[in-house]
Amino acid sequence: MANSENTNTNMVELNVLNGTEIDSSTYVNLVQRYRHFAKESAANIVRLAETLVIAKQNLAPVHFDKFCEEVGLHKEGSTYRKLMIIGENASRFEPFYDQLPNAWTTVYKLASIKQNEFDRVTKSDQFSPFMTARDVTEVLGKTLVTKKVSAAAITIDLHTLGVTDQLAVYGELNKLCERYKFSLKLNDALKELVEPAAQGSTADQLFHLEQAA
Repeated sequence: MANSENTNTNMVELNVLNGTEIDSSTYVNLVQRYRHFAKESAANIVRLAETLVIAKQNLAPVHFDKFCEEVGLHKEGSTYRKLMIIGENASRFEPFYDQLPNAWTTVYKLASIKQNEFDRVTKSDQFSPFMTARDVTEVLGKTLVTKKVSAAAITIDLHTLGVTDQLAVYGELNKLCERYKFSLKLNDALKELVEPAAQGSTADQLFHLEQAA
């Protein structure tokens, strides 16, 4: 009886979601279909993505949002975007289900290229369940693009500080440098201060350096 009551409650929630009517059978079938294809082979990657496209086409926006939440997709995320591209190009994969690469990122690569490029890939000797996205790029004769991480830099202006404070700041930065493994580049003026201090200059010598600064 309790299970029956829970089922009825869930049905009510599906039928009246945010005050709008929903075809609960269609909704439930689409959720089940998506989850089924999520478990299986490379061919089902395409069917899963196609289900996402069908859901977007057939469900009201508010219900499609609920669908995405139910299957664990974030509409702003890259997985959602890539699955949509695969789903929108699902028909091109149908003759090749037995040869499709098992990695869904490779399937996405195949979905995102032009039709004539896709035809070239499917006719190549490398087209198989073990094909990678890199292989696709190589078959097409394209240059592999590697992302370069830009080196971040910070400039700290110490000219308003006295020599003693400049050395104190340098000492603290050195500690952070050891902790976070970054490098420090000193200008000539700071090098002139740091080197005598590192060599054990007396307080009197540092005082004269400060007066000179």
